Amino acid sequence: MTAAFMTQTAYADHRGVGRSSVSNWKKDGLLVMKDGKVDVIATDRIVDNAIDPMKGRPAGTPTGAGTGEQENTLASERLAEVRESRIGKALKNAQLAGDLAPVEEMQRTLTEAGRMIRDRMQAAFRNKAERLAAETETRTVLTLCSETIDEACASFADAIDAGLLDAEGNA
Repeated sequence: MTAAFMTQTAYADHRGVGRSSVSNWKKDGLLVMKDGKVDVIATDRIVDNAIDPMKGRPAGTPTGAGTGEQENTLASERLAEVRESRIGKALKNAQLAGDLAPVEEMQRTLTEAGRMIRDRMQAAFRNKAERLAAETETRTVLTLCSETIDEACASFADAIDAGLLDAEGNA
C-alpha cells in the first residue's frame, strides 16, 4: 500500500521519474503539498490527468517548457487568437488590394485556358498532319511532335504576355 505522504525524492521513485521531473511538476503547480510532503493520492490524480505519459511533461507543452497546464492552455488560446486575427487581416488587405479572386472565376478561367491550349495543340498538329503522315522515321516523327508542342505552347505564352487573351482565355 502506498504511503499517504512522501518526500519529493520518494515520490519521484514512486512515479519512476527523476527528481527534476518532480521539481518541474511542483513548479507547474501539479503537486499537492502538506507540511512539506507530497500528498500521494491527490497528486497522483492530478499528475495522471496532466502529464503526457510518453514525454513526462504536462500534455501539450513543448520540451523544456515550465508553464502550468492552465497557463499553457491560456497561452495556446491566445496564440490561436493572434494567428486567426493576423490571417483575417491579411485576407482583408488582399481583398482590398484586389489580389483575391472568387474560386469559381479562377476555375472557369483555368478551364478556358485548358481548352485553348488543347485547341492550339490540335490546330498545330492538323497543320503538320501531312508531313507527319509522310514521315517513316520514328525519331523524326517524335522530333516533329516535340517541335509542334513547343510552338503551340510558345504561341499561347506570347498571346498571354501580349495581353491578347481576355479573362475567359479568348483571343
